[in-house]
Parts: sequence; C-alpha cells; structure tokens
Amino acid sequence: MKDTVTIPQYDTVGEAIQAGSGQADHFYFHDNPDRSRIIIFFNGAVSNLEIRGSTVFHRWTWHQYLKHPILCVADPIVSAPGTGASLAWFVGRRDTDGFAGLVEHIRTIANMINPDAEIVTMGSSGGGFAALMAVACGFADQAIVINPQTDVELFERKTAIARFKDEFSGDTNHRFSNLEKRRISVLAHGFERAKPGASIHYAQNLADPVHYSAHLLPFLSYVGMHRPDIRISVQIYTDHTKGHNPPAFKGTLQLFGQPIRRLMRSTA
Repeated sequence: MKDTVTIPQYDTVGEAIQAGSGQADHFYFHDNPDRSRIIIFFNGAVSNLEIRGSTVFHRWTWHQYLKHPILCVADPIVSAPGTGASLAWFVGRRDTDGFAGLVEHIRTIANMINPDAEIVTMGSSGGGFAALMAVACGFADQAIVINPQTDVELFERKTAIARFKDEFSGDTNHRFSNLEKRRISVLAHGFERAKPGASIHYAQNLADPVHYSAHLLPFLSYVGMHRPDIRISVQIYTDHTKGHNPPAFKGTLQLFGQPIRRLMRSTA
C-alpha cells in the first residue's frame, strides 16, 4: 500500500505561494530557490486508476529534483465532479475559451512569483498539447513535450474524443467549426503570436506510430515553414514497453539531457 501524502489546501494560489507549497483549486504550487524560471506542468489523461472528479496532479513530486518553482495544472473539466472525460486538453467548453482564460490565470500567478521569469511548459499527450499551445499563444518561452497531440481530432482513442465532445457541447458527434478548430489544433491556431526565438524540445516514441505520423511530422513541416525562428529539437526514441506513456523523471532526464539538466538542483 502506498503512503498517503496530504497536500496543504488553500483558498487561493497566492496563499499557497506565501506558504511555499500547496494546492488551490486545480493548481499545485511548490516554491524553489531560483525564481528566474517557472516550470508549468500540464496534466495528461487521468487514468482509470486515478479518481476522476477529483484533482490529480501529474509530476507534482518533481519539485524535489528542480531548482525552480513549479506550478502543476489539472484540467478543470476532468477534475469536475460527475465528469465523463479523462482528457479534455484544457480547451474548455463551447461557450468559453478555457485555455485563453487559463493562460491569463497562470500569467497572474507567474507575476506573483516573478514577473520577469522565463516560462517553461511541460507535458505529455494532452498535457503536451497544452504546453505547445502555451508557446503558440505567446505565453511560454519554452516547451518540453513527450508524445503530444497537436490536433485533438487526430487522437486515436475515439472514446476519449467522444467524451470530450460531450463535455464541450453536449454532443458526442459535435462537428467543430473553423473557429473552434483553432482551439483544438496547434496548427490551426498557428504560431503567429509565439515569442521570437521560442524553443520547443519534442520527444517522440517510434513505438507510438500514430503520434509520430499524424502529429509530429505535420508539426515539424508547419513550424519549419511558418516560424523558422522557433528553435526545435527532436528526440526520437523507441520504447515498446511504454508506448504512448511517458517515462518517469530519470527517464525524462536521459531522454532530453541538457534541457532538463539545466532546470535541476545541483544536488539532484
């Protein structure tokens, strides 16, 4: 039986920042000494082994390895009681641009920590989608992603898309308008607003062939054509055991090397 860890609960993220660590709503914050960067972790899918309708934070224990403050972000739709979705890509619902509102909330939090900090976003699968979107919209300086989706509708798990559509509009067969497609596709959104010289570190498992062909290759072609100033490094690896699932911290460090090592404590 795993030990249970109780995370301090606060009414606002500001209170968690003052305390140094804790949860407020769908955010978990943990401070670290070097505030020159802030690392934002976006959740991926919440598995059946975790509790849907409650707030689960992926990679929240990584604060012990890192020298910068971390902010873990759970998807409000997935965390909502009674939800049917295990993954909602931080898109929000039809009548609200959830990601745009979320980014503004995170921006406010980041300004409380250090308004001049470099913003590093990270995630895998649907969390990787959000991390890329944060660069595309001009918020993040750098994204570190593993096997991300770049277009929600190309995700091969159709039951997950149907549940997301039901949460989005109440219709499991919802057809996205061209305007809505800008919210569910990194390429339809475009990178016009991305910061000059932003960087993306992208790892893709060849044992996850759909994400290689349907997500990585079109992404590289699009960004290379439209924003060649964005620095992209790609790590191709093969892990048949993990497949679409990301490695733990040590495996992530081995996969990326310096982009992760530069974020670490010297004693980690």
